[in-house]
Amino acid sequence: MPCIFKHPNWAQIHLRQLFLQQHGIETQTRNQHSGLMLGMLPGLAHYPELWVSDEDASRANEALAQFDALESVEGPPWHCPTCGEANEASFEVCWQCQTNKVEAD
Repeated sequence: MPCIFKHPNWAQIHLRQLFLQQHGIETQTRNQHSGLMLGMLPGLAHYPELWVSDEDASRANEALAQFDALESVEGPPWHCPTCGEANEASFEVCWQCQTNKVEAD
């Protein structure tokens, strides 16, 4: 099993884990609690990590590239046609009511 992502912020690991799971890729996390010790034991603590099976590694890396591209989307906010909520350009789904951005276009 390869480690495909590591980051000191657990939330960044979790966001990518959810994204991969939405793409049908099973994941494992490791060291999710060791980040709490980074300040106390700098030489002994490890960053939280995201792991996938060998068979899923290629697909997972492609999906993470898509995730990174989504996060870097710039532009004006879009307004949800269902609830009227303003959403950031990078949001594919309305955060308020989960309407797809495609339906708003």
